[in-house]
Amino acid sequence: MIEFFTQRKFSVPTDRLPALSGLATMAAAQINGQYCAGLWWEDISYSICWHTNRYSPFESFRPDCYIAPSWSWASVMGRVDFPSTISSFGYTRPKSLDSVTFHDYQSILRGSNPYGEIECAWLELEAPLAPLSKATVQHKMDSPAANRPQYFSIVDRVSGELLGAVFDDVNDKPVSNLFALFMMHTGDLGSDGDNVWLSGLILRPAVEQERIRDKYEVPKGLGFYQRVGWFSLNTRQAKEVLEVAHVTKMVLL
Repeated sequence: MIEFFTQRKFSVPTDRLPALSGLATMAAAQINGQYCAGLWWEDISYSICWHTNRYSPFESFRPDCYIAPSWSWASVMGRVDFPSTISSFGYTRPKSLDSVTFHDYQSILRGSNPYGEIECAWLELEAPLAPLSKATVQHKMDSPAANRPQYFSIVDRVSGELLGAVFDDVNDKPVSNLFALFMMHTGDLGSDGDNVWLSGLILRPAVEQERIRDKYEVPKGLGFYQRVGWFSLNTRQAKEVLEVAHVTKMVLL
């Protein structure tokens, strides 16, 4: 449903979550679930991995006003999709990595409606995190696709494998101080030499960290990050890739 809902245009961007509040109220009663800024806690490891649709006629962007945390689809104007992988069995839904753990969700509402407008929200989680860099000269020699700005490599990795990135905002495509947060996989991680799809979020350190720490009772002693995109990686060296991605506890704004 979200894929179709996000194709609608809103004259007032902050109406996105309130427009769904009625349906969210009914769904919460049926599934007894915890609502998290347009997502459900019970399914958050998958639903947080939405990505913008590159083939939509309308370019995605983040409005200047705050609508939702960066990890929510509601923070982006434009169509979003949820990940799946084509296999010999058709479309396969990715599975969460065992090393991914969500600890807590907190939100500050603008009113009394728990499914309405949000002033601020965050997730506390831990997952494998690795720094990224733009494709090197060698990568560009090995893969012509590396000349495209949406391809990155894991820092200090010998392999020439590249992560394909889809940025949330077409006007904001950062190339430095980026990190890959590995969240999902499709395929058998225990089999050597088999193709495995790894996917997750592209992060960067959050802006206005001090203001947020001063204004809200956020967790202390953790790094603050914000989402800027989504990535996927098709690899035969999934174990090696995940070994260089250290499990990191963080706050995602």
